[in-house]
Amino acid sequence: MISPGGEGGYRGLLATAFHYYVRLEVWQGGTRVDTFGLAGLPKLDGSISATLQNRVARQLTLSLPTQFAPDDIKDPTYLLSPLNKEIRAFAVYNDTYVFPVFRGRIRTVSYDSDSSSVGITCADLGQDILDDEFSAPRNSKPNFTIVDQYVSLITETLADATFSNIGSFFGLMPKLTWNTDRGQACDDCATSVNAYWYALADGSFTLQTVPWTVISDPVLTLTNGDGGILVNYRLDADRGDVFNRVVVTGERSDGTTPVHAVATDLDAASPTYFNGDFGHRTKTVQIQSATTTGQATGLATQQVLISRSFKEARTASCPPDASMELGDAHELIDNKGRNSVQVLAGFTLPIVKGSMSLTYRAQVNGVVLDGS
Repeated sequence: MISPGGEGGYRGLLATAFHYYVRLEVWQGGTRVDTFGLAGLPKLDGSISATLQNRVARQLTLSLPTQFAPDDIKDPTYLLSPLNKEIRAFAVYNDTYVFPVFRGRIRTVSYDSDSSSVGITCADLGQDILDDEFSAPRNSKPNFTIVDQYVSLITETLADATFSNIGSFFGLMPKLTWNTDRGQACDDCATSVNAYWYALADGSFTLQTVPWTVISDPVLTLTNGDGGILVNYRLDADRGDVFNRVVVTGERSDGTTPVHAVATDLDAASPTYFNGDFGHRTKTVQIQSATTTGQATGLATQQVLISRSFKEARTASCPPDASMELGDAHELIDNKGRNSVQVLAGFTLPIVKGSMSLTYRAQVNGVVLDGS
């Protein structure tokens, strides 16, 4: 949760009528360059979509008045030029509570003379990392910790990058070779410790354990009933992403002996018990960062845990709540009084008006045993 989202005054405000707007600022080279002050850019519509995943987690889509149509799209002084401008967005409540909700470069500008608007799309700073491929094959630094390697990969692209809420990871980086894809290098860092890497709402980078594999106390309780703020509430179950056996293989181009491990759900009390009514569902995962059988076994076990968590998904909508952050644990109470602790895996935050949509994943319970 983004501070001060847990403050009593703010929580109470959401259950009443309140004034909400998103201030959009245009920045270049570390300096704000628009002249719209506290009001921010005039806008017609738009939203911020966020999904808990590696790489790009947040995208911003805007519809602006035709006053922002470019005279020359190639002119770097154009206020919304995709050559050198970024958007920073802040959600404001009753001119009292302010939350950062987005930071990223302008990617596309679209203007149709028959239209009454200018379209803008932006991606968060994770896109900068994907855009900066290696100019030559790159070796990892085995004397670095996983976190040190990750920070190095990010700061090579963004020298002024900031980091926050980094998990406690102490393993050393295995010896790896990457061809061109810097994003894949960051993926390997994350996968080796069962984590996601992405940029937070304020633009800082994080590396966090996949949150639905960790049992944690909820930071919020949200109710779909009398006095609650959940407008609607829905439960979906889908076995398509659920596997109860995972095979991990680690094979690298430097001649290191390949490793192999299998993890199977052998908990007879589990609804996905391998020898139970769920049936057999197996997937194979190739992970370059697994260099020992022990590492491969641990990663296979974690992958089974991650897979099992996708058996249940809940969606809801509520008034715009910019304090919510990807990975937050929420206790959801439906209109029949039934409760469930879920992890916020995605949301869409409106820029102008409308409800905020929420997507959740269930926390994992039970034990997964190695069945190799």
